[in-house]
Amino acid sequence: MKKCNKCKVEKELTEFYKNKNSKDGVAYKCKSCSKSMMKGYWEDNPNYMKEWRNKNTTHVKEYYSSWRNQNQISIHTKELTYQQQRRKTDPLFRLSKLIRVHVNRFLNGYKHKKTQDVVGCSFDELYVHLLLTLPITHRFNYIHNPKLYEVDHIIPLSWAQDEESIYELNHYSNLQLLLKEENRRKSNKPLEL
Repeated sequence: MKKCNKCKVEKELTEFYKNKNSKDGVAYKCKSCSKSMMKGYWEDNPNYMKEWRNKNTTHVKEYYSSWRNQNQISIHTKELTYQQQRRKTDPLFRLSKLIRVHVNRFLNGYKHKKTQDVVGCSFDELYVHLLLTLPITHRFNYIHNPKLYEVDHIIPLSWAQDEESIYELNHYSNLQLLLKEENRRKSNKPLEL
């Protein structure tokens, strides 16, 4: 039993946060007082974290980059579990993933009639179309270094509302080549012109 310095109520030690610097190994305020105090602080300073992140962008980027590197396996496992669960429960998600795989295979030379119907053109026509979506200065670079580029959906697949729109968004007219960094930055937003 310990008395909270804030509310002056005697409580069990489990009602206090741990603090290895104090003699008894727990904080001087109980958990409920600590929570209410922090809640009040965040209400008084709602933009503190946003401002701190803006001032320390390099530190934040380094921290998250190192965290991702150290936790790659758990991140991958969680993403895989999420995708598997969503495929079971969301038929639209499953269809968009399936078509994405088929389109990628088609781009890598696996020619399948159904995929050709989805894309709306032959493999050779798609290749020419994608090449023409690049600025002239990038075309030579793509031919010699294709791994720097990714096929991007101009209007993102995640915006699909039904099965028909998934097919429409995988049409060749909605596909373009982008540098990998640009594609990551774009994420699931439409390309800004």
